[in-house]
Amino acid sequence: MTLSLDQRHALLIAERSRDIDVITAAVTAVLATNRGATLLDVEMAFREGGSPVYLIASPTLSVVIGMPAWRAALDRAGLTPEANQIALADKAGAPRRP
Repeated sequence: MTLSLDQRHALLIAERSRDIDVITAAVTAVLATNRGATLLDVEMAFREGGSPVYLIASPTLSVVIGMPAWRAALDRAGLTPEANQIALADKAGAPRRP
C-alpha cells in the first residue's frame, strides 16, 4: 500500500529537522495511521523526495542520515542494500534511534 500525499509530506517535513527523534516520531505516526504501510513504503517516500534519511531493518530498526551513515549501518548489520530493502518490506514496526 502506498502512502498518501499528506503522509509523504509529513515525512519530508520531519526530515528537514535533521533530528532523528523528530523523524522517528513522523515515521511512527505514519505507520500508526496507515496500517497497510510497510517500512519500505516509508523508505521509498524518502528516496522519491531526495531525502538523506535512510531506514535500516536489522538487527533492530534504526534511522540514519546520510549515505556514509547508511553504508556504515548496513555493514554493522551485515546487510546489503538489497537485503535491507527486502527486510523493510516485511516490517511495519517503529524505528529506533541508533
